[in-house]
Amino acid sequence: MTTLHSAAQQALEALEGNKRTHYYCEDSWYSCPQHPEGCADDAAGNECNCGANAVNVEIDAAVAALRYALAQQHTPFGYVQYVDKFGDYEFNKLKKDCRNNREAIPVYTAPQAQQAEPGT
Repeated sequence: MTTLHSAAQQALEALEGNKRTHYYCEDSWYSCPQHPEGCADDAAGNECNCGANAVNVEIDAAVAALRYALAQQHTPFGYVQYVDKFGDYEFNKLKKDCRNNREAIPVYTAPQAQQAEPGT
């Protein structure tokens, strides 16, 4: 797994685990109306007044973008690797010994730049 992939996975887990909950106070007068315990202030209505919904919408958007980006990561079909002193190259289909070789060039089934982005 690449460093960027690991960082994206870690960020995804952190975002998913840190969604906000609706504000609650022992004095239910000051609690958010959408908290499970509710709010004693009938004038507060039923809408979130603590900002949790707005923050969670942003978190959900970031999670969706990260999931999409991670899904776009492709495993190479194979590798082209220099094999002899005459400048010949050899195609190695998914040989594990090529994956960590800095001189091996990954070959993909389709160019990665041609993939559509979310919302297009």
